[in-house]
Amino acid sequence: SGINAEIIDVVETAKIYQLGGTRTNKGLKLRHGQSERVYRLEFVSNQDFTESEFFKWKETMMLGDIPLPTTDDVHRKLKDLQMAHQFKFGNDEIEKIVAEKQRFKKNPHNYALKKTELLKKREHAEISGDLEESMKFQAELDGLEERAEELDKVRSQTISSISYINQRNRQRNQIEKEEAMKAEFAAMRGAVADPFTRRHSRPTLITKSREPVPTIDEQTLKKQEEERREIVKASIGQNMAKLNAEKKSSTSLGEFKIPLTSSARLEKQMSD
Repeated sequence: SGINAEIIDVVETAKIYQLGGTRTNKGLKLRHGQSERVYRLEFVSNQDFTESEFFKWKETMMLGDIPLPTTDDVHRKLKDLQMAHQFKFGNDEIEKIVAEKQRFKKNPHNYALKKTELLKKREHAEISGDLEESMKFQAELDGLEERAEELDKVRSQTISSISYINQRNRQRNQIEKEEAMKAEFAAMRGAVADPFTRRHSRPTLITKSREPVPTIDEQTLKKQEEERREIVKASIGQNMAKLNAEKKSSTSLGEFKIPLTSSARLEKQMSD
């Protein structure tokens, strides 16, 4: 069972702690009877209190001669809660929330961006001559580098573990495959011939001749090439001689004979 208490104020504690998925240093200043104390939010419950817890709190209030809340106090608090639920955050409130989250964030979302920001702040502090701020930013940079190295080691170990598991699975699959092939081969050797079962065979291509193609050595190839060249030269020489003879006969005018026409032949006969 718990103890009912009245929330007096929200304060900052000396310790930064984890609350669900966020980090904070906020605490609640609570009052139970005449005693007041600050509790971290991780120790405060927002569940409905039981009847026994309510009567115990009422008894403590009466023994301390502290007036109980009136119905007007309850209605006013109810209105405050309704306004809080309907409140719309502006740019200033959003910037404060983001700055508050960044303040207690253990690991930045982007290490490179955070490192660049810290380097700029350290450089600005050095230019301004603020040695204390410069040392503060340098300490944050060192912590950031250490955290990045730790995360890199964890990531490398995870990758190595995955690689080892994959290699082990591949080896096991290879062994199982070999065992299956051995069992299949043994079963094939011990199997009884069945005329109704189709046999596994490879097709054979039937050709007309399987004699090897005769090969010609280099000397024979050279000899054939020389003979072919001699034949080509002789043919070219004959053609050239024939062309020269025809050219000479065509250029000789004495050897030309002009045929007589029918009229010339008739005149010649009449003269004779």
